[in-house]
Amino acid sequence: MFFNFVIGFIIPWILGVWIYKRNSIIVILIAPIGVVAATVINEWGFNYLWKFKPFLNNQSLSALPLDLGIYPVLACYFIYLVNRGIGNKYTLLLLFAIFITLLEWIAVKSDRVIYLNGWNIGWTFCVYLLTFMVIYRYYKLLQNKNYLKRQDSSRVVKLSI
Repeated sequence: MFFNFVIGFIIPWILGVWIYKRNSIIVILIAPIGVVAATVINEWGFNYLWKFKPFLNNQSLSALPLDLGIYPVLACYFIYLVNRGIGNKYTLLLLFAIFITLLEWIAVKSDRVIYLNGWNIGWTFCVYLLTFMVIYRYYKLLQNKNYLKRQDSSRVVKLSI
């Protein structure tokens, strides 16, 4: 469980502070949808499709650090880049889905994740892709309601010393 806490929660939020310092509203508005998406998917998956080390009676506890850490932080990074106009949104969508799928593939190969009932890395990629699409739609909803404004990546911030 210590491994899950450090790798899945501590390290991601150390990196998440970087986004928070640059655009705290993205973290405040996007991290919760990342937590909800991860929790819903993992609750469903633990009942039918996978196991995650440590294998506890309540499997949700095994993934809790990731549900509160890496998944919402990646959602924030994804929206931060989209919002800044850094890269094409479809390319970013694919890259983030591929990145998190590769991390899970490493977990599968190291026996930290065990797939059940025909689940495989291809289905994992599809779920991550769909999840980032939902997060993107949520972002667009926030924009339409004027909770988030698009930032131009070409804008240069000058520091006065």
